[in-house]
Amino acid sequence: MFNIKKRTNKLSENEELAKVMTASFAMFEYCDFGWMAFEDYHPNDILLMCGDDIVGFHLFIEYSIINYTVGTDIIWKENMDKYKNKKGLNGFIMGVLPKYTKKGGATKMIEYEKKNYSKDYDYIWGGAYKSFNNIEFWEKSRRLVGESSGSYDFIMDLNNSNESSKFKTDF
Repeated sequence: MFNIKKRTNKLSENEELAKVMTASFAMFEYCDFGWMAFEDYHPNDILLMCGDDIVGFHLFIEYSIINYTVGTDIIWKENMDKYKNKKGLNGFIMGVLPKYTKKGGATKMIEYEKKNYSKDYDYIWGGAYKSFNNIEFWEKSRRLVGESSGSYDFIMDLNNSNESSKFKTDF
């Protein structure tokens, strides 16, 4: 039903992606659409396709979780020093159109990332606003490593099969 395609253009050049991004987050009471200003694409950005239609996305920035920790109110649940010399990829926004959720699309994207990004990166990390009330979603594929007043922080180790194998990714 789904396939993965690399994003190859700027947001302003892809009106369909902009619409999908907005619709994916319309269900949340609070969403800061400032991320729409992220015009450029990262070579690891992916689109979830159903036929010729974009139905989901995961956008990335090459950024260490260690750099992110400076000046924040995060309470860490584990010692993050082990990530100091590792290469991280920040999955800063992911979404699937509501009509396609819980049909395996997010699983397809996560499996793609595990297979294709473990050569160049040690982990993928990201945060989720607490107001989204979707911690259960992220805990299926990532480990909760930190919490701040407004968000949760998660990590998925790509090169540690013991950590990765315990997660449920059927969603």
